[in-house]
Amino acid sequence: MFRLNRALLALALAATFVAGNIAVAAAQPKPVAPTKWVEPLRGDADVQFILGKPVVRKDGMIVTEVQLKNMSLKAITRLEVQENWYDTAGNPVTGDRKFLKKPLLPGETATITLETPKKPNMDRNSYKFSHANGNVKPRKVTKF
Repeated sequence: MFRLNRALLALALAATFVAGNIAVAAAQPKPVAPTKWVEPLRGDADVQFILGKPVVRKDGMIVTEVQLKNMSLKAITRLEVQENWYDTAGNPVTGDRKFLKKPLLPGETATITLETPKKPNMDRNSYKFSHANGNVKPRKVTKF
């Protein structure tokens, strides 16, 4: 009699364990198919950019949008835009630096938004472009 109860209990526990594993497996998201590998550009990159007018927000931040377009034949990895603000004497005051997390494919466009805190002695600004494997040759345009 005890053997029969133990066998039924073991069978019930095994069924519960299997049902729990099936439920957990069904709840997990399906793995994403890997994307195609793109060969990154090494050396100088050609980039066109459209520079938006700096806008001062109410919270005291200067927001500038920079639209970028890759004109090179290969993907540009970690494309970075750095904005530096200077006073009238040419001393650095403040700035911001942002980069693209995904590679910028040939012919593709992207937007980087720079946010710089406003300070009273700001006079002029400059921009510097770079990427993970070399320098960037930026060219300002009015539209792509």
